[in-house]
Amino acid sequence: MKNDKFVFLWSQIVELVKLECEGLNIIREQPGDLRIETLEGRPFVTIRIQRRHVGVYLLPLYYHQHLITKYIDELRKGKTTLYFTQNTNVDEVEIRNLIQNCRTMIGRY
Repeated sequence: MKNDKFVFLWSQIVELVKLECEGLNIIREQPGDLRIETLEGRPFVTIRIQRRHVGVYLLPLYYHQHLITKYIDELRKGKTTLYFTQNTNVDEVEIRNLIQNCRTMIGRY
C-alpha cells in the first residue's frame, strides 16, 4: 500500500464494486489492493491505492467506451483508469451502474 491515508476511500469503493461483482472471482484482496476477474479468467477490475489517488482499473471500459457517463469521464485518466482523491465525491449510484453495465460486457472484450 503506497498511501494509508486512502484506506477509507479505497474501502468505500471496494464495497460498492464487490456488491456488483458477486459471482466473479476475487483473485487478490489485501488492504489497498483488490483484483477481480471474470469466470473465464479475464481481468475485470482492479482497485489499488497509489501514492496520490485510489485507482480503479476497469478493463471493459477499454473496449466499450460508450459506457462512460459524464461523472465517470470526469474521473477518468487514460482509457480505463478512474482516479479518486480525498476530494472526490463518490457517487454510489454511478459507480454501481458502471460496474453493472461493464458486467453485461463480459464475453465481449
